[in-house]
Amino acid sequence: MDTDVLVVGAGLSGLAAADAMAAVGRDVVVWEARDRVGGRTLTEDVDGAAVDLGAQWLGPTQWRMHELVQRFGLATFPTHTTGRSVLVDGDKRRNYRGTVPLLGPLQLGRMALGLATFRRLARAADRAGTHDGVGSAPIAPMTATDGRADRAGTHDGVGSAPIAPVATADSRTLASVLDGPLGDGSARAVVDAAIRVIFGADPGELSADWVAAYAAAAGGDLLDLAAVDGGAQQTRLVGGTQAIASGLAEGLDVRLGREVVEIQHDDDGVTVHARSGETIRAAHLVVAVPAPLVDTIAFDPPLPSSRLAVQRRMPMGATAKVVAVYDEPFWRADGLTGEAVLTDGPVQVIFDNTSADGSVPALLAFVTGSPAHVAARGTEDALHDAVVAAMVRAFGPRAGRPTRLVSKQWVHERFTGGCPVANLAPGAAMHAPALTHPVGRIRWAGTETATEWTGYMEGAVAAGRRAAQDIAAGR
Repeated sequence: MDTDVLVVGAGLSGLAAADAMAAVGRDVVVWEARDRVGGRTLTEDVDGAAVDLGAQWLGPTQWRMHELVQRFGLATFPTHTTGRSVLVDGDKRRNYRGTVPLLGPLQLGRMALGLATFRRLARAADRAGTHDGVGSAPIAPMTATDGRADRAGTHDGVGSAPIAPVATADSRTLASVLDGPLGDGSARAVVDAAIRVIFGADPGELSADWVAAYAAAAGGDLLDLAAVDGGAQQTRLVGGTQAIASGLAEGLDVRLGREVVEIQHDDDGVTVHARSGETIRAAHLVVAVPAPLVDTIAFDPPLPSSRLAVQRRMPMGATAKVVAVYDEPFWRADGLTGEAVLTDGPVQVIFDNTSADGSVPALLAFVTGSPAHVAARGTEDALHDAVVAAMVRAFGPRAGRPTRLVSKQWVHERFTGGCPVANLAPGAAMHAPALTHPVGRIRWAGTETATEWTGYMEGAVAAGRRAAQDIAAGR
């Protein structure tokens, strides 16, 4: 054996797995296809400020990430929330306070019904135990009768995960579930905007079961996922989130530029082949890359059919982040938070992205879901023009004069394929237990396999540590 444990992928999940293995004295090597660590975290210097073009925020209950912040001596600061936020609804512009935009009475009522429906989905997933502990399946399908997960399944082959019978509810999209309570007015447009930013996908592309389990893993409320104060966007890192990955990588044997093309596995271990021709033999393997990218690797013998089914029906979300830098934070002087929600156009949400010391005033725009796919087919200049136009709609003519624009289109990132998360398509939830089920000496990590804060940096760390614990415990 060349090493006891090989980890493929030097994002937060892979590095967390390697860090946990090294902490108990195991010999571990990390292979990463890129020329950097961090995966879906990416911090760049913009006019002297650290700007996150990938995963960015920490929520108050994401204790693993806060623990790592303290371990590496990093500083945090709160996302700016002083003042009023802006709703751009067609040709109307309204200011509001709090998380929910100011809508008319009818639309607010529909919004309340939609949020209640979302909570019921999450509670059903919670009762079904779809995120109930280390090593459990991240999701199982709801039955058509009571909305609860049916774990009494069959096996589709040696070493495969148990799968439940096909359930009618599993074919539901999130859009179909929300059609009734939300209708097609402003409330629907606001919720759709939030969904696109959270998942990088349109509601019609998402399995309702997947969204339910995803929400349950974060506490069960769409508002918690969308909120700043007390929610998932509450805190930023002074030096950017990629510093966490760099801290984890320090002291580990991380080898960059190793794109894995084939994995051979047997009862004694695994042999992994890189495109460069390099090979490595390990007793155990942790694969910590997004599920769709696993399908680009040849396995000998082939993976179980349930594993193949889930990774082929779990496309990456589409997200473009665009940061506009200004001479001054004029929106703050106007009594605004810098946060805006737009019910139409390519931009769904805008946030204040000013540096911690205030020296680099900036706004951050999200283009996600189908608009991100459209943007990916165009030019960067066209994307920037569309974003600046949206910022002008939200904050007035001064937003049309940025001094610099910086963007990242994650669908162009070869070794990620999208952002922020890979999402289960409708009808695929029956195969989801295979996301975490070991295949011989292969364990799976990545934020999509997490049972807490799925899709977030917190989930990535939790999933990596779970994979390491499974190896250490001989599971």
